[in-house]
Amino acid sequence: MKKWASWVLAAALCFGGLALGGVTASAATSGTSGIYVYTVDDDNQLEIFSVQRVASGSLLIPSTIDGYPVTSIGRRALAEYTGLSSVTIPNSVTSIGTEAFLNCMWLTSVTMPNSLTSIGEGAFDRCRMLTDITIPSSVTYIGDFAFSQCNRLTAIVIPNGVTRIGDHTLAG
Repeated sequence: MKKWASWVLAAALCFGGLALGGVTASAATSGTSGIYVYTVDDDNQLEIFSVQRVASGSLLIPSTIDGYPVTSIGRRALAEYTGLSSVTIPNSVTSIGTEAFLNCMWLTSVTMPNSLTSIGEGAFDRCRMLTDITIPSSVTYIGDFAFSQCNRLTAIVIPNGVTRIGDHTLAG
């Protein structure tokens, strides 16, 4: 009986320690401000992970939200946002996440900042109305399928500093 009690106590301490460790290991916070849902990491860098749907048209992403610099457009943050026709990304943003603008079928114009260093996998996949895009010279990484199925894309400028262009980046 003593062995069993010791084992239960050890297990409780172990699992309790893991649970407590999980709580203190990450100081990331999340919040909502206007149409933006975000997380802030330990370095006070803000990633937009969702944008609530608003009326059709243009979107000017702010450079700060609730006092934190917007540094990333997260995975699928604006995916399938069908009313979006143009977007301006601020100079604070360094990365566009995986499928961030996936299937934004009416998106015709994207203004990318000079601070941008990476464009994630499928970031603009199936943005069928995009006609031209200029990638800033600061970008070094373009993910797989980043601009695939952008059927109307007639011009794309890729700077010399890009060190990796993913598979099928311009497929379709």
